[in-house]
Formats: sequence, C-alpha cells, structure tokens
Amino acid sequence: MPVTKHEVQWRDIVAGLLQVTGVTGGMGLMMNSHLRGGLVRAVNYHATAEADRESLRSHIRYYQRGFANVGPADLKAFVAGGMSLERPGLMITFDDGFRNNYAVAAELLDEVGMKGFFFVPSGFIECAGNRAAARQFVDGQLLEPWRESDFMPMSWDETRDLVRRGHGLGCHTMSHQALGRGQKPETLYQEIVEAKVAIEHAVGTAIEAFCWPFGSLSSYSKVAFDLVRQHYKYGFTTFGAPLRVGDSLYAIDRSPVEASAGLSRVRCAVEGITELWLARRRRRFEALVRAE
Repeated sequence: MPVTKHEVQWRDIVAGLLQVTGVTGGMGLMMNSHLRGGLVRAVNYHATAEADRESLRSHIRYYQRGFANVGPADLKAFVAGGMSLERPGLMITFDDGFRNNYAVAAELLDEVGMKGFFFVPSGFIECAGNRAAARQFVDGQLLEPWRESDFMPMSWDETRDLVRRGHGLGCHTMSHQALGRGQKPETLYQEIVEAKVAIEHAVGTAIEAFCWPFGSLSSYSKVAFDLVRQHYKYGFTTFGAPLRVGDSLYAIDRSPVEASAGLSRVRCAVEGITELWLARRRRRFEALVRAE
C-alpha cells in the first residue's frame, strides 16, 4: 500500500540525518560487503506518478551506478548459482498495476536498459477503461489524494507489452485482499491460484512469481504461504533482507520506497538500514509460516 506524502517526508528527514552523519554509507560498506557473499537486494514501489518522473529517474541512475540490475532471467541464473555478481544485485519492483508503472517507470527503466518486476492484481487490470470500477477497486487503499489519472490500472495489452520488453510480470492477488489467518480458504484460493490463472490466460505466458499485498504480519498466514509454494516458483515479501543463493525463494524480501522519496531514503533501502529496521518483523514472519 502506498504511504502518504507526510510519511515520506518524515522518513526522508530521518534518512537525511543518517546520510549526513555517515551512518548510511558506513552501513552500506558492511551490509553489502563481499564478506557477506553475493547478494541481491530488492526495492518496491507503488504508483509512479508523472509528477514524480524526475525523482524516480534520479533513483534509477543511483541504482545503475552502484548495483547490478537483476531482471527475471538474471534471478533464475542467480538462484541456480550460475551468476557471479561483482557488485550487489538489485531487483526493482512495482506493486498494484497502476498505469503509470507502465507509462513512467517502465519507460525510465528502458531508457537505461534495466528490467523491473511488475506485480498486478488481476481484478484491477480488468477495470482498465472503466474509471468507476477502478475507483471502487482502490477505494480505501490509497492514503493520499492523488489525481484520478494516478490510480488508473494498466491494460492487459500493456502487461503483455511489458513481458515483450523483457520485464517480469507477477501476481499480486485478484482483489488486493490481506491473506491472514482469518481469511476463508476459498478466498485464499481465489486470490492466490485463480488470480494466477486469470493473468496467464490474459497474457499468454506462465506467471511464476507471487507478491504479497500489504506489509503487516496480520496479512500473512501459513495456509496462504503453502498455497504460494504449491503454485509459484517465487514469492515476494517486504521485510528488507537481501537474497542469497540457498535462501527461500518464497520470501524474497524487498525494501519499501516511493517514487517521491529523496535519494537519502533510497540509500537506506539498498544499503542495509531498512534490513536492520525490519529484522524483528522478518523473524516473526518466519516463525509464523513455520509454526501454524
């Protein structure tokens, strides 16, 4: 779920202080060190509004300077142990299927030859061309008053075009519901399995990756986690830790970033600050999906 401009601003302030005091840079040297082995980090965005195009461009340029971009084909090679990284790897992901992910984010990535992962709720893409339905779909989920154009969905044609251009496409449920322990089994099946089938039917390609909606622990359950393992090759979560060869492919962690955020905030996400900040939550998630 996108954060508010106010949340972005206070996080930027904290991140700016960490940067000017040298904490972020020092942490990056340690957390992304080759002594920790080859690793791939991931960031996740939501809407990438036209108004934030230049901000996002600065993020992508920063990633290009300091990281090896890991796209869909690279991820397969890395987890198989067949990809050696001289620099930390980075996956750039976008949630929710907003059309500005297609019109702004993918365009910026293509400009520099980088590949991203786009996770879409199948029901939202079905709303393309129907503004009233799209409004109803995101009602109560957006925490800031964006312009109407900022929360319209991309179309199935546009998702197919992303795949054609070499980007990754994954499932982000059917209707963007939380998948916690109180959810009905038939709802979990619809959101995880039927959504996958719907995307595959519309796009004409296998969907191998699932991305969990929301970042709170109450949005996860072992029943849902096991369904993801049965029907996908990869599962993307949001607990900040890097991926290493041998790690679980169903808990590929990402660090939350928004297109409007300052570069100091981006640096916290990819240089290890966010990993430490979310470490306790990740441990609780791991216990949750083991213990039920």
